Amino acid sequence: MTARLILSCGEPSGDLYAGALVRELRALDPSTQVRGLGGPEFAAAGGDLVADYRGLSVTGLTEAVGKIPQSFATMRRLVDESPQALASLNPELPPWFIAIVDRLLEKDPSRRWTASCRGRERSGSS
Repeated sequence: MTARLILSCGEPSGDLYAGALVRELRALDPSTQVRGLGGPEFAAAGGDLVADYRGLSVTGLTEAVGKIPQSFATMRRLVDESPQALASLNPELPPWFIAIVDRLLEKDPSRRWTASCRGRERSGSS
């Protein structure tokens, strides 16, 4: 099973640590996938750079307000990605369990259960 992680670092020391972490994780398991917000160290270590922190990092309120649209666009790119199918991660999982997890992770709020107790009610569990 391939590990898929999201990292977020917004300044040079965070990028340095993110790069070291990605290198160590990939040394343990080369199939590990890491993506997120980072910088050159993160990318050089094999991280999938969704956005470079150097374009988002600011000091001061007025500068931060000006970066809100770009920050939300970056977050959207991370959140809108579809998760890997649960059955492909573990084919031995029962279909009823996969259906519950898929419903809890549904991106469309009108189709998503809002509480885990609803999943329990529908599965017949107590």
